[in-house]
This record gives sequence, structure tokens and C-alpha cells, in this order.
Amino acid sequence: MAFTRRTFSRALISSLPLASAGVFRPGLLSAFAPAASSNYKGIRIGTISYSFKELKRVVGQAQWQEVLQDCQACGLSNLEIEIAKVEPVRTLLSGPRPAAGPEPPPAIGTAYGSACVAPPRTPQVPAAPLSAEQQAALASAREEVRQFRLHPPANYYVDIRKQAAAMGIAINAYTCGWGTDYTEEEIDAVFRAAKELGASAINSSTTLEMAQRLVPFSNKHKFPVAFHEHLFGLFSNADDYESTLALSPYFRVNFDIGHFTASCGDAVAFIRRYHAKLPSIHIKDYKSSNGGSQPWGQGNSPINAVLKTLKEHKYGGVVTIEYDYPVPSGSTSLVEVQRCVQYLKTAIDDANA
Repeated sequence: MAFTRRTFSRALISSLPLASAGVFRPGLLSAFAPAASSNYKGIRIGTISYSFKELKRVVGQAQWQEVLQDCQACGLSNLEIEIAKVEPVRTLLSGPRPAAGPEPPPAIGTAYGSACVAPPRTPQVPAAPLSAEQQAALASAREEVRQFRLHPPANYYVDIRKQAAAMGIAINAYTCGWGTDYTEEEIDAVFRAAKELGASAINSSTTLEMAQRLVPFSNKHKFPVAFHEHLFGLFSNADDYESTLALSPYFRVNFDIGHFTASCGDAVAFIRRYHAKLPSIHIKDYKSSNGGSQPWGQGNSPINAVLKTLKEHKYGGVVTIEYDYPVPSGSTSLVEVQRCVQYLKTAIDDANA
């Protein structure tokens, strides 16, 4: 059948629990009973911890338990979890926000999409400079993070994996941004943590320079690093991936169809070329030419065509819901993730028709 927003809405209304019609309340968690598996007709559906917008940040506490509860509440059995959700929060302070840099050059047209130009950036107003006390607090928190990575409690990551498994959840990816201040020992510790969590890859938005630093660690651990692209930057072009993948036999791509569409790339063509190198794919709906994240079905991301292509190639990785558009009034991120799950299932049904 032809897939339209009307047919999607009809399916959604008939299938979602009544809790989704109003504001989500913790007491209604049971309405979102976890499925034995969120694999649907050969497609593994999951989400990333970034999708859950209502998580509480408390100094000294980690957020991974809340993340697991939210993932289970959404009935999802595959989870990409960010390092900031796994490690305890050390400070609520943020570092200084730099002003916008020079405008990036236009994206280069390739076989994966025609060239397009990003709209001008909105100038960022630099944050007020931090006081000496705040700078000292940030430096202290950074060192606490480093020491936690180097000396975590015994079985810390293994216990997270076991609790996730007991809830019917497999951690398929561990996400790390790899700041330039990471020591060699920290990098090695992140690889060990990812393996103990049971992840099949470390997903990373980083720089080419950092990718080059990661080569010996990925080779040593025989463990994949999957690079994630953002708009009009490193990895926004397929050519960037080609050269980066060549650095290590363990390098992969954490492809994002939303960002690639916003950069005017052809996500379907990219997947056809690189599907064997994609342990997971982020799904979200963006408008082209950096038009921003939209409720699914309102942007230009070819979600249906992507699902059909994945079916054709018998894709075995995880299709990751990255809930990214603003939470509608009266809703929550959990309800919206459920809407995205239903959207994907309807698209998969359409791909099988």
C-alpha cells in the first residue's frame, strides 16, 4: 500500500496505549509493556539514550538506570548508550561556548548527492567567561571523570550489561565523543568499557585527527569504531568516509540519514554502497539544505526508501531511532519515541508489500 501520513496516523491511534493520548506519567509505565524483542520482520529497531529528554542530572549519580527504564518502557530491545549517561555526573557546569567560526565551504557534489550550500549560521553569543572558581571546578570534575574511567568500580560495566539483559535490552553501541584532552590511557579504557557493556561498536562524532589517533586502539582491541556525520562538516560527504574507512579494517560508519539528507546527500545511494560497513543507522527526519529536524513524515529524509533498501540487502545492523525534534506540547519524549517505533513498523510493512 502507499504509505501516507494519514495511514500512519490511523495505525498509530489504533495501536498506541491510551497513555500516549495525554501527558505521560511514571505510573503508566506498565502501559508500555516491553516486547520480548523489538526486531520487526527482520529489522532490528532500537534507540539512543539521547532520545530521552526528561532524564535528571544529579551530581554523583549516573543516568544509565533511567535510560534502561525508558528504553524498556518504549518496548525497545536494542540500545545505543552515551558515555555521559553511563558515567556518574561530575558537575552541572558547562564550559565556555565559542562564537560561531567561519562559514563552512559548500558541500561537494558526489555520486551520493548534489552539492548544496548551508544557510548562514545563526551567530552564537559567547557565554560569560567563567570565574576562576568555576574554571577550577570544571578542571576538578574533568580529572574525576578521567580517574573514574581509569579505575571504575569492579564489574561496573559488566553489571550494567547484565541489568540491561535482564530487562530484555542489548547494548549495541557505546557513544563517545573523544575530546582532544583524552589521554592514551583513557582511550584504551573506553574500548575496554565498550566491550564489557557488550557493545558491537563505539559510535563517535569526532575529527579526522582523532580518528587517526584511534587507529592503534581499534586494531589492538579488534573492535569497531563507527563514525557519525554532522551537517556540512567532517563526514558529511561520502568521500570523507572512504578515506577514513581506509585507516583501519575495524573502522565503520554510524550513518545518520537525517544529517546526510540535510547536507543534500542521497541516503539510499550511500546505504547501497556502504551497507556492509554500517553496524547501526540513525533514523530521523530532516529537511534538506539544513532545514532542521522535523516530526517524522514532514521532512525530506527518505525513511521509507531506506527501510526498503535495508530489506533488499538483508541488513543485520540496528535501525536506531534518534528522537530529535522538539517535544510537542502535552507529550513526552517517551511518547514520541513510541510514535517513531510505529512509524518504522508501518514503513517496514510498506517495504514488504
